[in-house]
Amino acid sequence: MLGRWKGSVIKEKMKADIAIISRQCVKKGLNRGDIYLEDIYDMNCRNRLCTFRVRGKKLLNMLQYNLNLDISEQIYISGCELEINKIDGKMEIVESSIEPEKEYFVVIEDYLAERARKFFGVEIEFQKTDYDVYDLLLDWLTKNRIIKG
Repeated sequence: MLGRWKGSVIKEKMKADIAIISRQCVKKGLNRGDIYLEDIYDMNCRNRLCTFRVRGKKLLNMLQYNLNLDISEQIYISGCELEINKIDGKMEIVESSIEPEKEYFVVIEDYLAERARKFFGVEIEFQKTDYDVYDLLLDWLTKNRIIKG
């Protein structure tokens, strides 16, 4: 749940169509009750955000590749719906809200962008931003105060 929330916040703040977040960079959960600054620092890796544009067909291929990696190398994604089934021992995307011919504006953590071949099977041309994951999460919490889920 925390990875999806983090992805949703980043997607919204960056005005992206889709956000891609590393499972490895959600290091710890949050408990019910008050959230302190150190909780936000403890739950995240120190990542900057990057952006890239991609056609839906390539994005689907990237997500399909990632689905069959070890669970620790899989991602959280926000901004689309996927229906996934196991077919012949492999996880397959069988239904998706991603349109193959549409161009998507994607926000991604630098950890994943710089290692795209490992996580998605292809290189991506990305642009680094000045935004830090911590800053966006703290800004969201300051304004919204409550995480529902």
